[in-house]
Amino acid sequence: MEKRLVLILLSFVFASALYAQTDTTRNLTLKKSDTLSMQNEGSDFLNQYVQKVDVDDIPSDLKKTLSQKDQYKGWENQTLYYDSQNKIYLLEKKEGITTHIYRFNKEGKPITGMLNEDDDQ
Repeated sequence: MEKRLVLILLSFVFASALYAQTDTTRNLTLKKSDTLSMQNEGSDFLNQYVQKVDVDDIPSDLKKTLSQKDQYKGWENQTLYYDSQNKIYLLEKKEGITTHIYRFNKEGKPITGMLNEDDDQ
């Protein structure tokens, strides 16, 4: 009787261990919304709201700000974008392997912190 009890107990432990190692991820399906789409047009943030800006279309106040600050030095050779949804300009400044993104309102005032509806833009 003891041998049967031990045998049943070992069978239960073995079955539990076997079931615990079953791969349950094989039943998962990947939906399109679970993937990240990349843009092939340069920057990763180009979309229907964010578009490149021609130098002639940059507001004069923003040009003044970019020209006066050392941290924006060389901005003329970088890419500037306009985000029509948030009504801000984005300067993508690449330095070697590092890319800095600076945000400005149309008056050329730098925007720091998070964007939300309370921002004075």
